[in-house]
Parts: sequence; structure tokens; C-alpha cells
Amino acid sequence: MGRSRTRIEKLLRELHNYERNYLYTLATPKIEIDLDDGVKVNYCRFGKALYPIPELREK
Repeated sequence: MGRSRTRIEKLLRELHNYERNYLYTLATPKIEIDLDDGVKVNYCRFGKALYPIPELREK
């Protein structure tokens, strides 16, 4: 039981750090997306909060 608890606590810390370091920094400036811009443009606006897809990088 202690091993499962340790793993869960580690996951919770990682999620908390992800929220604080990536999601909160994006939510603060209230990034706006325009559906007419398409995925290639909007996906890149979220930076490190999303998994990087090389084909979608801004040129």
C-alpha cells in the first residue's frame, strides 16, 4: 500500500507543477484562439502545455 501511495503522491506533484508552470501561465494572459486560423496556428499558441508536433511548428 505504501508503494501505491508514494506513486500517487508523485503523480499529484507532477500534475500540480504542470498546472502551475504551463497551464496557469497560459491562462493568465487569456490567449485567444480563432477557429478560422486552423489547427496549425492555434496549436502553436499553447507552447509547452501541449505535446510538440514538429509538423505544426510555426515557421
